[in-house]
Amino acid sequence: MAGKKREVDISIRNKVGKHEFLTIIECRDRAEKGEIDWIEQIITNG
Repeated sequence: MAGKKREVDISIRNKVGKHEFLTIIECRDRAEKGEIDWIEQIITNG
């Protein structure tokens, strides 16, 4: 999956000292509680 483009609603990159951070926000409108699998996929393949 590396190198594949993904769509997120908001991404924020910042640097504190020598550490770089990436925060992503995905907006979803669902009647039911979603599964956590998609979050784990982002972390694993990020």
